[in-house]
Amino acid sequence: MKLETFVVKYWKAFHDIIPTVFNLLNCRVPCSGIRPRCGSDFETTSHALLDCQLILDIWSRSSFWNSGRIKAHPSFVGYVFDLKSKLSKEEMETWCVIAWFIWGDRNGVIHGRSTRPASCIIEDASLWIAEYKRFNNTESPPPNPPSVIARWSLPPYDSLKLNVDAAVDNHCRSHISAVIRDHLGCVRGAATIKCKGYFSAHLVECMAIRDGTKFALQHNFKISEVESGAKNVISAIHTWEPLATHGPIISDILANLVQLENASCSYVPRIRNKVAHILASFALNSSSNYCCWVEELPFGIPLDVLREACP
Repeated sequence: MKLETFVVKYWKAFHDIIPTVFNLLNCRVPCSGIRPRCGSDFETTSHALLDCQLILDIWSRSSFWNSGRIKAHPSFVGYVFDLKSKLSKEEMETWCVIAWFIWGDRNGVIHGRSTRPASCIIEDASLWIAEYKRFNNTESPPPNPPSVIARWSLPPYDSLKLNVDAAVDNHCRSHISAVIRDHLGCVRGAATIKCKGYFSAHLVECMAIRDGTKFALQHNFKISEVESGAKNVISAIHTWEPLATHGPIISDILANLVQLENASCSYVPRIRNKVAHILASFALNSSSNYCCWVEELPFGIPLDVLREACP
């Protein structure tokens, strides 16, 4: 979602003109088929973003919940002004983004999707903020030495490497991809899998490694390396926390890595993970739930990309 969309949505909320049931009825717009997540017949801006019991569960999981617990106000604007006096600038930015994601989830429910877990909404909001800050960092990164070319690297002789990636669209539909190549850069196997359900980007990246290693085991590919562009997932694998949201998926990944004779798992930037990234993005626009290629090239991958690391 673009920053411009966020600004417009929040401007509308601040001026109490977002299309809640109450505002639609005031404008004499038929809305008999629109029901809030809680099933109430009464939905104001405050109810949609603050007061609903389902929404309170989301806010209670935020890091500034104790500071944000303010007595009821007659208007959404009054609440926001009081909240602004209690939160830091960074906390207020986080609050605005979470409110934006809450509204997006509300719209998804109205259009037939299931409501997303509170933890997923909080996590996705945090990831969106981190991604926005990363892309708008004014500090220029140090340039790479001229002799260094960032591209996919060949595995050791007579070894196989697995690269995975995930793609999630604006409707939270997701696909994962897995590509296995040998020490000559030749594709030995590949797969795309549609995730059934709506998950956070972090969980989908976890599932990419889990299902990619499972694909390798099913087809007897003895891979020695696994590469992913999700740095937070690689960190979670190396510091496993069983009670975390991703705990059960990480447990499956560790079990698969053991069966693969302790294959290593490491982070690579997207430019060194092009084939898996292109394949996941291609699958996102496909109607197939599962595609598999063994000893053949997957469709949709430019040959110049496949040859980037060939000797």
